[in-house]
Amino acid sequence: MLFSGALWSGAGKLLSMASQLLLTVVLARALPPSEYGLFFVAISSIMILASVGTVGMDQVIVRFAAPLASAGARSAMRRLAIRCLTVVLAATTAVCISLFLLLPWLLGVVINAPGLIEYQLVVLAWLFSATVQRFLAETFRGMHDIRMATLLGGVRNNGISNAVGATLVITVLWFSGLLSLETALLSMLLVSVAIVFAGFVALRRRLRELPDDVGGEGEQVPHALLPVGGLVREGWPLWTAIMIAALYTQSGAWLVSAFDSDDGVALFGVAQRLALVLIAPALVINAVLPPVVATLHASGNMPKLERTVRSLAGLSLLPCAALVVVLLICGKTLLGQLFGDFYSSAFTLLMVLCVGQLINVAAGAWQIVLPMTGRRHFMLGTVLAALFAQATASVALGSYLGVLGVAIGFSVGQLVGNLVGVVLVRRSLGIWIFASVDVAVIKEAVTMIRARLGRGRAKLAEGV
Repeated sequence: MLFSGALWSGAGKLLSMASQLLLTVVLARALPPSEYGLFFVAISSIMILASVGTVGMDQVIVRFAAPLASAGARSAMRRLAIRCLTVVLAATTAVCISLFLLLPWLLGVVINAPGLIEYQLVVLAWLFSATVQRFLAETFRGMHDIRMATLLGGVRNNGISNAVGATLVITVLWFSGLLSLETALLSMLLVSVAIVFAGFVALRRRLRELPDDVGGEGEQVPHALLPVGGLVREGWPLWTAIMIAALYTQSGAWLVSAFDSDDGVALFGVAQRLALVLIAPALVINAVLPPVVATLHASGNMPKLERTVRSLAGLSLLPCAALVVVLLICGKTLLGQLFGDFYSSAFTLLMVLCVGQLINVAAGAWQIVLPMTGRRHFMLGTVLAALFAQATASVALGSYLGVLGVAIGFSVGQLVGNLVGVVLVRRSLGIWIFASVDVAVIKEAVTMIRARLGRGRAKLAEGV
């Protein structure tokens, strides 16, 4: 079950990434650069702000839903879901009302994207739907239904239906000559609303499928009896960590927009999307890692844990480095062919961002090792350090170099975050996790992946 879920998660991220790259190609070719820059600001804002309205309830439901489902406490599970959803709806409504009042000032003065002001109602409706969509996906994740969580996820958590659906709709609009910034934003909204509707139907069906309530459910799962205030107290530390992570990964559009033009934002958006291709091999390979790390750590086999993590990092690094070489040689031509001649000038940005992604892969999977070994608190400190370094460098360099300065700042953040993560793993677990390019070690990683995939296929065949 755990391994199958990991494969669903990894495959979902990969398919979502491919769809988002195709969506970027379509939008970049169909819209003027300034309008694509505005779209990039909008979608980056949704990725950040969709976490605000959840107030941590998306993490609370993940934390407490599993024991409820396992205990057969259907009524308690329903109460927990309704209470968390009530908090999400109330908080998201408050966020949207506040933004309705503040958005003209924020877009016109702070973020420097006044072209989005006329679309603020569409963006706010999209934000409301995306927030509820995120909560629904995480509810299924809490019940260990990774398949549904992957299908229902939104722009923030790599949902397959969202990425593929939006790409298909916008591509059809492009071929029909109806694609504009307004129709692109409306398409994202309508796809999200459709997924939310399907998510509610699926959740209702799933709750009905739970076993009948067993006696003493309140004693077995006391968190189901928490009032709304108690759930918020449980959720806000988790919410803080999620918000910091969202700002760390998605604040580029805001920073570039503040220091450069809409055209500069468009260049950064295309470069960032293409640079993310470098981590695709790592997403696939690391899909098998979480259960392996948890098992080896529980057994105390630290030498094998170190060898496994480093070998998988090395296996991920080889195709990543090869892709960097390919982009270095023909990246400028590729940008022009894929996105249009204007985007050839994003080559320097692409190379700077590729350095950051190369560091990310070479450092190893500390983002998996720390939480899977019970050291989640180290994650917050690591991301905080990376965010501080990224923001400081981006603001300092962006004021002089514009979009290039922000790109350098992002790579600085990657460097600092990965250094801190590697050191914390070493100090807390006594192992190194950075990539090993030893041939024998990499062969061991390939053998392990084949074995895990073989067992996964066998389990799927038994299920059929």
